[in-house]
Amino acid sequence: MREKAEKLAVLFTELIENSYRDEKSACENTPLCSLSSNDLKVLTALSSKNHPSIKDISEELSLPMSTLTGIFNKLVQKKLVTRDRCESDRRVVRVELTSDGQKAAELKQTHTHNFAASILNSLNENEQIQFLNLLQKITANQ
Repeated sequence: MREKAEKLAVLFTELIENSYRDEKSACENTPLCSLSSNDLKVLTALSSKNHPSIKDISEELSLPMSTLTGIFNKLVQKKLVTRDRCESDRRVVRVELTSDGQKAAELKQTHTHNFAASILNSLNENEQIQFLNLLQKITANQ
């Protein structure tokens, strides 16, 4: 079992490195180039929400508020996100993507979709079904 786990670790690492390399080359001259993986997770999470609070994003992504504060400071500075206080409860800070932030989130989602499609394209139809079923089983048990 240990040998199989080591092989799986090597293959996962290779897959992740390939994705990272492809993403970096695809993002040249776009707002994605200088963003971390957590920055991109936040942008993607925001793209499907309507003016959520930082607390909402913290809970969804399981990231501490202190980490998100730093991420949002950077995203606001890069003009990818706006942040404002709720009028009814000044303790609540709401965030929203700017148009550039929305474009960055769409670029990330396009890359993710293209990467997934490239994996599936290397498999025949039966292998694709089997692969997806196995991934569902694995993720359901995590």
